[in-house]
Amino acid sequence: MIRRELGIGRYVPTTPEVERVKEEFGLYRVGLQYKPPPEEVEVIVRACPVMINGEETEKQECAGYKEVRNIVNSNNAPRTRIRGGVLLVIGEGLCLKAPKIQKHTERLEIPGWEFISEKSSLDRWKQRKQESDEWEDEGLFFRRKELQKNDKYMQDVIAGRPVFGEPGEPGGFRLRYGRSRATGLAAAGINPVSMQAHGGFLSVGTQMKTERPGKACAVTPCVDIDGPTVLLRDGSFRRVSTLEEWERFSSEVIRIWDSGEMLSGFGEFLENNKSLVPSGYNRDWWAADLANSLDHPDKVGGFAKILGIDRSELPPGMPFNGAIERGGESALDRSWRHRDWILYLRDLEIGWDVARSLVMEYGTAVPPPWNLWWSDMPMSFAPTIIDAMVESSIDEGGLRLHGGASNWSPDTYIGDIGLPAPSTGTWPKWTMVHNHGILKSALMTLGVEHPTTVKISSSRRNGRVWSRGLGSRSATVPCISQSKPGRISTTELTVSTKRGSFGRGKKERQKDLDHRRSVVRMKAETAERREGLGIDDTDAAGKAAADEIENPGPRQGSLEESQYAH
Repeated sequence: MIRRELGIGRYVPTTPEVERVKEEFGLYRVGLQYKPPPEEVEVIVRACPVMINGEETEKQECAGYKEVRNIVNSNNAPRTRIRGGVLLVIGEGLCLKAPKIQKHTERLEIPGWEFISEKSSLDRWKQRKQESDEWEDEGLFFRRKELQKNDKYMQDVIAGRPVFGEPGEPGGFRLRYGRSRATGLAAAGINPVSMQAHGGFLSVGTQMKTERPGKACAVTPCVDIDGPTVLLRDGSFRRVSTLEEWERFSSEVIRIWDSGEMLSGFGEFLENNKSLVPSGYNRDWWAADLANSLDHPDKVGGFAKILGIDRSELPPGMPFNGAIERGGESALDRSWRHRDWILYLRDLEIGWDVARSLVMEYGTAVPPPWNLWWSDMPMSFAPTIIDAMVESSIDEGGLRLHGGASNWSPDTYIGDIGLPAPSTGTWPKWTMVHNHGILKSALMTLGVEHPTTVKISSSRRNGRVWSRGLGSRSATVPCISQSKPGRISTTELTVSTKRGSFGRGKKERQKDLDHRRSVVRMKAETAERREGLGIDDTDAAGKAAADEIENPGPRQGSLEESQYAH
């Protein structure tokens, strides 16, 4: 601002000044959260309207650009050693925090900083491309809806720090949007039982780094979210909801199968200019969906009838546009009424029959705990579950699945599980199918609680949920017929196998292409360095050599090619 008021021109770096920063990044050996490539360094240094300078912090001296204009001490002696502060400002400031800087430069309309907006837009495009796994082949695109794993938080793990979950894999904390009274800015809510289950490493105020949005957060307790799901020594699989339960079962826990939910506000993503990621369907979401459907007095009356209660036992009015009095109500009273309805619906205690009736009548999704984790279970397990349910029996009000717990032991390893290897080569680690067998592994992967190893059983409620999820049309029989669900499962299994082969073929082809391009690029850059050329020339030569290796595209007649043809 002072520079503009005095009519002084912006900083224009010389080529040696730009090359000096590039050389310092190449020689810097301290870990950075983000180390920009040479071409990105040049764009930022040349576009930044002010010079980024600093004191020498390292013992190592620069060799190529040791004495450069403007990079001097107070006595005009050249600064020949690495300036760590400059690299931190560029790498972890202008590059890594570009989205946050963009918010302020655009709001204040500061001239000369447009390059921040351009870089932030480019970064978001790269992120969307990576997350959607979009790639171009002869002008055509293939998009996957699967969210790509982000392992940046794993790269900075220090020895001795606990890791509570691997990137994008079941077993870690499940995201749930919202805030509690204890969570503030840059904070996350964790069930107190989860804190105890993880050995006390997570306590109030502990800093924890997450996969998304990628920034550290302070841990705060929240009792309204799911706690951990654990496997006990006797084979019982259950969710622990209170500290009293944990004290009773903690000595018998042999594995934390699921860490529970983590409460995070959407503002944490907004503050860091990150895209929202999908969360599991929870009771908050279900309550909002159901409230949107209760927009007429007749629907509210039908809702009370399904619950088997009198209308007077429900909150007054309707969730949105219903007024308590004929004369209407204020906007504040309307908001309070909507809040009362949401809290009532969220905490509503209902059984499976009532939940199913509400889903069918008002068009909501199945609420927890009946929306099992189907996406975590490999499709190849479905026929085994179907066969087990066909042969199941009703015993003491529960559904008994025979044969799933035969000779079970926590130390058992099953070499042959009775299924061929999947298209990826190995079964997902989170299933632990070689330790527990297909049936028990499938039940735990779905999140179905069952008592002991003597029999794998569950409530009649879960039996009906399974049957509906596996394709049965019956609403009353807990078991399912073998013909129709089996046929549906086989069809889906075939499609799933083809899709897996398609994704694996594409990844293998891309990996081979990247390897061949890296080899020729390295050879070209080495040859240019021997000629004494600079960094820009060697990078350009390497890129040109790599671009000469063309992408052959999908193999002719393959499933991958047919996806583009249609």
